[in-house]
Amino acid sequence: MPCYGLHLVWSAGFYQIRCDGAGSASKDLAALVPLINQFTSPFLGFCTDDRNPLAIYEEGHLDHLVRRAIALGAPLAAVYRTASWSAARGFGLVDRGLVAPGYLADFLLLGALENCAIHSVIRPGRRAGTSTPRLQSAEGGVSCPNPFVM
Repeated sequence: MPCYGLHLVWSAGFYQIRCDGAGSASKDLAALVPLINQFTSPFLGFCTDDRNPLAIYEEGHLDHLVRRAIALGAPLAAVYRTASWSAARGFGLVDRGLVAPGYLADFLLLGALENCAIHSVIRPGRRAGTSTPRLQSAEGGVSCPNPFVM
């Protein structure tokens, strides 16, 4: 379904991107990518509450939005900031979004920034996946640590 109009809504120091009509921000990412740059990324955050579980399973979650935004031409650093620190700050999670003293240590180790290839998941401060169940596609392809099981 198309997004008929984009609106930036300022709330608590953070822009929420909303769509008129039956569309959604994650489905209309191509229309939103031009907004992502080094100057705006501190005030933008990806939202995935409209992604259906099957799409998350087949394509990914935030990693899918990161890959798409980069493929559509958004700058790498701005995309990763939008997906991490900025989103955490916008939703009031001031103890997350950075790898630094005093922050919760949930993060990913990536093989390549350009395609958001997840190498390992660190949660909470420990490598996940060595003795946890793994998520696998029906075709047996993609396999990644299940971050919900510790």
